[in-house]
Amino acid sequence: LGTNTVPALHRLFPNALKQEWGPKKFFEMIQAASRGEYIAACYTQYEIDLGIELGGGSAVYAMNHSIFVLPSLDTLQPYRRMYRPKPCLDHVDVLTISENITTMFGPHQEKGQVSPSSREAPIKLCGHTLMFDELATERRVDYMSTTDEMAGFFLEHVDALESLVVGKDTQRVEAAVTAVKEGKVHIAHEATVGAISHLSRHDYGAKPVFIGPSCKKGNWQSMLETMQSVLEAWKHSPDGEAKHGPIFLVASDGDYAQRIAL
Repeated sequence: LGTNTVPALHRLFPNALKQEWGPKKFFEMIQAASRGEYIAACYTQYEIDLGIELGGGSAVYAMNHSIFVLPSLDTLQPYRRMYRPKPCLDHVDVLTISENITTMFGPHQEKGQVSPSSREAPIKLCGHTLMFDELATERRVDYMSTTDEMAGFFLEHVDALESLVVGKDTQRVEAAVTAVKEGKVHIAHEATVGAISHLSRHDYGAKPVFIGPSCKKGNWQSMLETMQSVLEAWKHSPDGEAKHGPIFLVASDGDYAQRIAL
């Protein structure tokens, strides 16, 4: 042991106890570990938490290949929380916003648990800020395979299309192409994002609950409708105001339509 580097040596001892290795078997496993032929992977909760807190693929990879052999990205993935907010494709949908609130602010169930994690920080009621801004996007139409829908049309003009659902033929796709060429429908080159953050010292990062395709030709009435929809969804969601507290402030970056809507 004094002349060899043994990766994850500290985890060999609980393995030896659990698997009832004798002295000879224990020494053989130590030699195998020093040659890189065996890695003890009985990670403790502390090691899993530490791997998650590293907060980056490069750091996780480096520590996984170090003498400590912390958990890899694949091992950590089931313990991490996946944030997958849904975009509003054809109108500002309160139900979709409510689902996003649950995704971002609801309880998290970890690997092997039958109920949400008891290790999550206790929830304290506080005020919140609702923020809006635009993100530049590639000007193109995408296909949402999970819902069989076309995505990327400016919300204010999408009513000119009969439906965003592609269906079994190309009829609706061809109709969308014609509408774009005639100027009835615009392909968005921005995404309006509405995010909510805690007015607190902890966990104050902004979490998106509304995502909608937009462009510079939006009007303040539509922006006002979006703001009101998010406020309504937060007020009535069980994972919104009732659990975390009310929204105190609505803010934007000074965009013309957003400024008037405020």
